[in-house]
Amino acid sequence: MRVILMTGKGGVGKTSVAAATGLRCAELGYRTLVLSTDPAHSLADSFDLELGHEPKQVRPNLWGAELDALMELEGNWGAVKRYITQVLQARGLEGVQAEELAILPGMDEIFGLVRMKRHYDEGEFDVLIIDSAPTGTALRLLSLPEVGGWYMRKFYKPFQGISVALRPLVEPIFRPIAGFSLPDKEVMDAPYEFYEQIEALEKVLTDPTQTTVRLVMNPEKMVIKESLRAHAYLSLYNVATDLVVANRIIP
Repeated sequence: MRVILMTGKGGVGKTSVAAATGLRCAELGYRTLVLSTDPAHSLADSFDLELGHEPKQVRPNLWGAELDALMELEGNWGAVKRYITQVLQARGLEGVQAEELAILPGMDEIFGLVRMKRHYDEGEFDVLIIDSAPTGTALRLLSLPEVGGWYMRKFYKPFQGISVALRPLVEPIFRPIAGFSLPDKEVMDAPYEFYEQIEALEKVLTDPTQTTVRLVMNPEKMVIKESLRAHAYLSLYNVATDLVVANRIIP
């Protein structure tokens, strides 16, 4: 399967290029999904039809979807988010502040890519085109398996089992003192599952035979500098760039 990530500064036309690339792949006979992970979706406008969270067929061999990142975040991290919010509120933080602090920067983008990985694993499509590649903040999370792998396997996993086993005994004493409950099994499982998802995602994104990035830009000084920074971020995390598209140039 081929994965193509389209990225570039806002307004350069990356959604149009993603849609056109998807259309061409479909014409060549490849079952193609164009998935928008940009918070400000415009893929539906490019295809001139309504799109939602699930893939919708646009024409033969071509599907489109506009990802709801918050829905993905809730499905993958909702239990932990609610628990951390509960803990922070018990320590005196306001509800909105507690909810914001319960989410790591870049997690919404990462879970958008986790959704892409799910389509990759299902193997329903030949080509996956992602409109809006992750920022440097999200890419930093890809280093989690390398940085925290030993800790997660050697320490967190055994601690997870001990914590779940002791919870019924400690909870009656802990809750009246702390003002909040100990984490349950669902909350304890979520961080390790997140680690495993990132580890699997990192292997796909850093395999240049399967995944590449295409930088879309306009011939303007500010846009060129932004593209150079994006290329540096991607190279830093071993994500290959195979093409630069200079848009809005009249031949």
